[in-house]
Amino acid sequence: MKQTIWLIAIALCSWAACNEAVEAPTTATITGTVTNAGEIESVQLLWSPVIGERKTVAEADLGEDGSFALNVETTEPMNVSLRIGKESTAMFIHPGDVLTVSVDAEEFDETITYSGVGADVNNYLAAKYLKEEQYKESLEESKIYKLELEDFLATHNGLHDMLQSHFNETFEGKEVSEAFRKFEETELLADWALTLENYPDYHGYYGGKPDFEVEDSYYDFRKKIDLTDAGAVVSPAYRSYLRGYSGRKLNALVEADSTLRDDWPTAYRAVYKSIAKDDQLGEDVKQYVMASQLQDYMTFFGTEGVEELIEGFRQQDGAEDYMATLDNTYAQWSKIAEGQPAPDFTYTSIDGEQVSFSDFKGKIVYLDVWATWCGPCKAEMPHAKKLKEKYADNPSVVFMYVSVDEDKEKWEKFLADDPEFTGVHLITGTGWESDLTDAYMIKGIPRYILVDQQGKIVSASAPRPSSGEKIEGMINELLEAGEISG
Repeated sequence: MKQTIWLIAIALCSWAACNEAVEAPTTATITGTVTNAGEIESVQLLWSPVIGERKTVAEADLGEDGSFALNVETTEPMNVSLRIGKESTAMFIHPGDVLTVSVDAEEFDETITYSGVGADVNNYLAAKYLKEEQYKESLEESKIYKLELEDFLATHNGLHDMLQSHFNETFEGKEVSEAFRKFEETELLADWALTLENYPDYHGYYGGKPDFEVEDSYYDFRKKIDLTDAGAVVSPAYRSYLRGYSGRKLNALVEADSTLRDDWPTAYRAVYKSIAKDDQLGEDVKQYVMASQLQDYMTFFGTEGVEELIEGFRQQDGAEDYMATLDNTYAQWSKIAEGQPAPDFTYTSIDGEQVSFSDFKGKIVYLDVWATWCGPCKAEMPHAKKLKEKYADNPSVVFMYVSVDEDKEKWEKFLADDPEFTGVHLITGTGWESDLTDAYMIKGIPRYILVDQQGKIVSASAPRPSSGEKIEGMINELLEAGEISG
């Protein structure tokens, strides 16, 4: 009996020792070599949280031989993006992965390969996106939506079937983590459904058929999307589908009440309240949709009118997963709320001079953030010219246009070809990464900002030139206030 107890004790000690020695991994390692790197100096690993901005979770300089090493602290599987210069590729990493990457920067998608622990999953993803790219090579986004319904379904379903077969064949008889299997199956299904969801509206737009409609049976695909699956929210495609779901609610609301076209903040708040009562969404999924609505609201409209919604959301179960991001966004937008000093910036003008925003203190400034490649920006330009013409004889009003173009020559040519597009023209020259976009929380363009004579913000998300009397009324009110104070 004593011997039996002694053996059991040894077994328990051995079990405890083994479990103490074998701890769950908390790091993923990615090393590699980039050939033909040219001017590429570093590589980054980017991760997109469920809501909020994409974050750099690891970064490394390239060695003279093109080598790099990234270490990522993580206790959970992550879908990330490896960025090398201007190219990037999707990856899925697990704690404990030890990956080696090889890629030619001049033929990025065609040459990227992985070896080591975690290689199967990431070689699959690299091949998947190359197959998808090649399949769509002759079909631009607009072209696939121009296809008539029967051809569209054959093309789109053919792509989905091909990608699904690629997944099945790659992992047939192989072990793959449940986390990745769930993630990828959700991605494939949600991507397929999202394009189907977009087709009726996009076909009407690109095909020049504003009255185009499909039969109700077309939407039977919606039955395949589980709107109660909390685990699916980690999939970016699933999240995009959910955002489309709330977008359809917004469109329906505006169609029912056309006055909301001039009052988008009210429309967004109404959609948020509608989602809060939506019984088609599982509670965890609903939490995500509501959080993303609040995040989008602040991204487009700032903090005005959202305080009560945020405080109500804060009280709900599960809200704590999102509150840090929402509170941070609110704090950032509060810095550019009405009455706050307008952040300064300095950029090169079309005349080659360094011009600062603060140079115009004492005047009303209507700031237009745009780019030559932005369709909605260019659609506003005829209205912008008319608005500026109304104040052409008033030196107290300045119209400033800041382009986020990276290509300075393209910007210069655009302005040279349109001599009527006058005003204070500046260019960041750095795309989205600039003092301007950071300070003013600019995530999309066009964006309009109105600043008063004291250099204080009137609206960090001001009405567009096409709003007509709305923006004119705000400018006129500032002019009248200036005359009284003067």
